[in-house]
Amino acid sequence: REIRRDNRFAALPIIAMTAHAMAGDRERCLEVGMNDHVVKPIDPQELFEALVHWCRPRSRGDVPAPIHQRNPLAGNVIDFAPLAPEVDAAAGLRRTGGKAELLARMLGEFVLGYARTAADLRHLLDIGDRAALARLAHTLKGSAGIIGVLEVEDAAVRLDALMRQDTPLAAATDSISALAAALVRAVARISGWTARQPQAKEPASVVDQNTTTALLRRAAALLEAGDAAALEVIDGLRPHLVGLGFGDLAARLYSLTHSFDFELAAALAHSLLTMVAPDEETA
Repeated sequence: REIRRDNRFAALPIIAMTAHAMAGDRERCLEVGMNDHVVKPIDPQELFEALVHWCRPRSRGDVPAPIHQRNPLAGNVIDFAPLAPEVDAAAGLRRTGGKAELLARMLGEFVLGYARTAADLRHLLDIGDRAALARLAHTLKGSAGIIGVLEVEDAAVRLDALMRQDTPLAAATDSISALAAALVRAVARISGWTARQPQAKEPASVVDQNTTTALLRRAAALLEAGDAAALEVIDGLRPHLVGLGFGDLAARLYSLTHSFDFELAAALAHSLLTMVAPDEETA
């Protein structure tokens, strides 16, 4: 609304990107003056179509080839077939821009980050921690969706909707159990698959705490600003965190960032700062 009040931007295309796919979300975005609405996890084809529709490329040559016209599994040297049915590799490849190695790495990160989450869900239900359940469902929705773990994504979407509708926890028990069960199946399937993949040897490196702290501060600042450059910084930050013994949290940070959940990723980056350099973060 503030942008539209300035006549210079009356015709500026504005596309909303939200983590919600609830009925009425699109209508509310259009009502306040936006032109279109896309939902996370981002489907590149949907995003490209929205951009091309509203931004009008200068020539046909500027329009990317439609992703749906290419078989996302064609030409990949990585065999994703054993991941079915828990992982829809074609969907995961579409959402990661057709980058097979990236998808494989993100699947491994998913297992590291969510291996114990099914038990966490049951525990949070037992203690009645509604806020934590809501955060976890929201995070899982994006993390699972972007890599094609669609059963987990669907279950997380349903639980997220219940939490945002203030549904009593007693009435959400079946949805929580369904999400936990889907997560157990997905983690087991992906774990078995990753264990059979050839492991690339990473060059040995000396982990420097000052460098790690600097990278964390940079990542946190970019995440808070909503700057996509954070993805590259966190890619470089991960081995430093692993070397300091924060492998699980590094995986969670990677997953959140690549799911474009920058708000939760920024909070995690600050938490990591208190562990890596507690004196500096509290100063």
